Amino acid sequence: MELWFIWSVVAAVSAGLASFVHKVMAEHQLNVAVVHLYSSVISTVPLGVAFMVFEDTQTVFTVAALMAALGAFLYFGTVLLKVAALRQMDTTIFYPLYKLAGPLIAIMLGIVWFGESFTVYEWVGLTLGMTVPLLLITREEHQRQNNLVRGVIIMILAAATGTVSIALYKYGIEIGGGAWMIAFVAAFSSALIAYGALMQRTGIAVRAYMRQETNRLLIVSSVWLGLIEVVGIVAPVLAFAAGGTIGAVYTILSIYILIPIVLSIIFYNEHWNARKVVAIVLSIAALGFLR
Repeated sequence: MELWFIWSVVAAVSAGLASFVHKVMAEHQLNVAVVHLYSSVISTVPLGVAFMVFEDTQTVFTVAALMAALGAFLYFGTVLLKVAALRQMDTTIFYPLYKLAGPLIAIMLGIVWFGESFTVYEWVGLTLGMTVPLLLITREEHQRQNNLVRGVIIMILAAATGTVSIALYKYGIEIGGGAWMIAFVAAFSSALIAYGALMQRTGIAVRAYMRQETNRLLIVSSVWLGLIEVVGIVAPVLAFAAGGTIGAVYTILSIYILIPIVLSIIFYNEHWNARKVVAIVLSIAALGFLR
């Protein structure tokens, strides 16, 4: 088993756990920017230590570091969009559709940007995966969701920004950036971006606003998200450093949808039926072809 594949699976597990935290944030109306700031600070510390131990600290003044910072900016936007979409639709609808859109965009980016190619089997996987929305978007489902059309539009935007974010990390690796530097700069930039978002919203009274928005659940969510992001940020970067293509890595990463879907059914009693089970199974089968 190749190293890039192992890191991709690790990234998928961490992304699934992080996505369930996003679901908790959406359900309990937690402040996304405040959680993101806390979690980014928590993840920055161990990643910064690893960077100083394993790599040359002067590499933070390179174009590769700039790519990592831009990727972090887009990821912050992705989190905002995902939480917004989850307020309009169930996880059992959102994540299979998000899984379909993300790898499709990733494969297209791989062809155009990195000169990658995919096989007839991958085309079969894409065609198979495109039947998932037909299983999920029904008249009954439309009535069950808060606003399904709005949720789908936001989901597509989230998939696009999330995929470009990952592509920027891969590009940083391709132009000579170290994996730990990319991960550290991404986490540090995320903290700065979240702080900037709070300043724009509150003026200079950021600390007072954070105290007002902070509660026990927000702190617990932030700590869990920060610890998960240590792995979630570095694992896909290490997968790219080990030779993984963006199409393959992102497709494996998209398996993470199973974790928030199952956890949401268990903890939030979200609706599920045979049609949704078939859609999830079909989604996984599509991954097998896409790989």
